[in-house]
Amino acid sequence: MLTEATNPRVIDEIAAEQETWIARATDRPFAIWRGELAAWVDLVDSDGPFDPNRDVARNHLRITTSGPDSIALRGELVGEHAVAFTQLVERHADRLFRRAVTDHTETSELAVPRRATLLALALADLVRHGATNNTDNSRGPAVDVTLVLNADRAGHLDTPDGELTLAVQRFLHLCCDPQVTPLTLSSDGVPLDLGHTHRFANRNQRRALARRDGGCVFPGCDRPVNWCDAHHITPYDPHHNTGPTDLANLALLCRHHHGVTHRNGWTMTTTPDQHFTWQTAGGRTLHSQRHRGRPPDG
Repeated sequence: MLTEATNPRVIDEIAAEQETWIARATDRPFAIWRGELAAWVDLVDSDGPFDPNRDVARNHLRITTSGPDSIALRGELVGEHAVAFTQLVERHADRLFRRAVTDHTETSELAVPRRATLLALALADLVRHGATNNTDNSRGPAVDVTLVLNADRAGHLDTPDGELTLAVQRFLHLCCDPQVTPLTLSSDGVPLDLGHTHRFANRNQRRALARRDGGCVFPGCDRPVNWCDAHHITPYDPHHNTGPTDLANLALLCRHHHGVTHRNGWTMTTTPDQHFTWQTAGGRTLHSQRHRGRPPDG
């Protein structure tokens, strides 16, 4: 083991201390002795403890399904990855905490999450943003999803592989901006209806929204344009010719406040000058903000 721990930078130190380490090996379990030796070698090594060839394999992540609509993460990061990850996630969790405090100040119906929840939301937020940060800022992230609605389980939607199940209420949030294809099946699994593809705000409309709203319009939110969805105030429904993808029916909302707007009992309406109001489930009225710009003429 002493030979394995030796490298040209520490050979003199090991030679000088080898009798001490041999003596220590007689009065403790081998695994503990080996760990103590490795720590000591790292300490006296002039290049420090980091060995990229050894440490890169210590970075690992396992993603497992933990429920019908949830996953569990387990893994380890080392070295610079550990430092960067911790700083970025902690910093973004601080931003989410400040946003949650602002929301709670606006209406006590929106609770401030515990720190563990904020860290999880921060990680998901950063991954989502990182996946789209090389795109044109005038375009929002696009998601292409197929969900299956079984006639005998009308309140739930499933992915085609059956791995995840979503409540229909969550689907209403999903289909507001991303590209979603709902596929209705009978109780025997026979396709009954292939739904339409929901329309996006086009590039010019998103540019106009960026000019008008300048970011998330929910009061107190500081999320910029490229973190926002183009939310339909009146839900888009081509079957009933309602909810057009027109500027007056669109508002920029960050993913968090998009979800808040879709909560049970909450409604959002637009004013003639293209500002917006929310009625919360508790009956409170909230008024939208503008980060910059004015509504386009007409």
